[in-house]
Amino acid sequence: ISLDTRTFDPSQVDIESICRFFSLGKLKIFQKEKNITLSHSNFFVFASTTRGNYALKFYPASSSKDILHEYALNRYLGLHGFPTPAMLTSSDGKTSVPFCGSLAVCFEYINGQQAWQHIHKKTVQTQINGLMRQLKTVLLPLAGSKFISPQDSFAAQIKNLIQTASQLTPFYNERNI
Repeated sequence: ISLDTRTFDPSQVDIESICRFFSLGKLKIFQKEKNITLSHSNFFVFASTTRGNYALKFYPASSSKDILHEYALNRYLGLHGFPTPAMLTSSDGKTSVPFCGSLAVCFEYINGQQAWQHIHKKTVQTQINGLMRQLKTVLLPLAGSKFISPQDSFAAQIKNLIQTASQLTPFYNERNI
């Protein structure tokens, strides 16, 4: 594990530009993700606007296909009642905007606490297990298809679904993702 030495210092003008792209309203305040000591591939900025609170996630510039897959999975889970923050698009349906060598994506902000801070609580573990069971139920219609094998582990099923999402026929796109 290495420390993240990349610099990431977006200005207020930068964040206002992203807010305009996603039609989030006038920026009130923004804050970079706090207390990050270990490297990870995506930076976060939390923005409060006249329309609400949002999480801006910055992906590597080569991630456009991954973003589309994440958007498809996000929509699918949301439509099936799974509690996940919605990934937003621009007024013309774009999921990301180029930003300083990255791609900026916007999510509704859900106020919460990082899992590592309270994962040891039995009630939290029970909730996580319940949500995983609920996610399996949501994904059940895809079981037995060429996209998900019941013999695979839960993690392998999700990974396979993400990898094959772009190969879905229009029928599968319409019915499932």
